Amino acid sequence: MITATDINYTEEPYENLTVTDIHTLSTDSILIWCSGSGAGEGRSYGTYYILLDDGKGHCKYMEGNVPGASPNQAMLDGAVEAVGMIKKPSNVRLISSCPLGFKAGFRGKGPNADRVQRLLEKIKERGHTLSFSLTDADVIKGWISENSGKKFEDKTEKYKRVIYAECIEKVIEILEEYGVDENVITQVKRIEP
Repeated sequence: MITATDINYTEEPYENLTVTDIHTLSTDSILIWCSGSGAGEGRSYGTYYILLDDGKGHCKYMEGNVPGASPNQAMLDGAVEAVGMIKKPSNVRLISSCPLGFKAGFRGKGPNADRVQRLLEKIKERGHTLSFSLTDADVIKGWISENSGKKFEDKTEKYKRVIYAECIEKVIEILEEYGVDENVITQVKRIEP
């Protein structure tokens, strides 16, 4: 079992910082920005969104699906993939918006212990050190999005859009039930939020 001492593990919160601030504080590190979603209703897999960032303008975006994974589990699997791409021994800083289970994982405990240990083994075998930082999810998603070519949708906005679509569908059903002219129904369908 890999311990915190084996990889010189440190934690440092990055609260209320911009990407530029984080780059300034991490000049000696390779950054792994982590975001993810979990399996749930309608999805049998979790997905990781990872940005491997040397802090000097070179970034590599990675995305992958992990069957049955929670967001944290998916992010840990993505981090393993990212660490595997770092060629020479480096200071690696993992940046996430939530704890990924390192404290329990170092003791071999918790639901993510196996994944944490797999990541730690990869870090140790490649001669890296590991730092972990929590920061705002919007900062992470924004930076990943900017470097991935993808647009991440805010959950609240997505929810509002889904509710709006459901309401319009119900209005159309009522209009059709009462025999309202098809031209009126077409106009209602075109209404945008």
